[in-house]
Amino acid sequence: MGDIDEASDSSNLAPMAKYYFDVIVGGETELDEHGLELSRFEDVRREAGRILTDIAKFEISNADELMVEVSVRESEGSVVYYGDLSFRTHVCAGTAKPNPETGMSASEQSARL
Repeated sequence: MGDIDEASDSSNLAPMAKYYFDVIVGGETELDEHGLELSRFEDVRREAGRILTDIAKFEISNADELMVEVSVRESEGSVVYYGDLSFRTHVCAGTAKPNPETGMSASEQSARL
């Protein structure tokens, strides 16, 4: 009854470290002023990936080209992880460029007539 359950013994857990996830979108940097305490480096990688995809989901609909970067630093300021995600669209050769007003190519527009 007086024994401590090993599963609840906090000495078995890795020490928490604070990481700051600075975000760069289109060359503009937003510094993380709050940070996030994580005990495993795998969680740092996972959080960086989550940030990249969340921002891309929001920003990609407004851009033909997008570069999102995450630079992760420790409390002391040293960068310990970096990730980036890029997106670029191209009109393929032989494909008519869409009309910006309708979003359709000239052949699509004439097919509708």
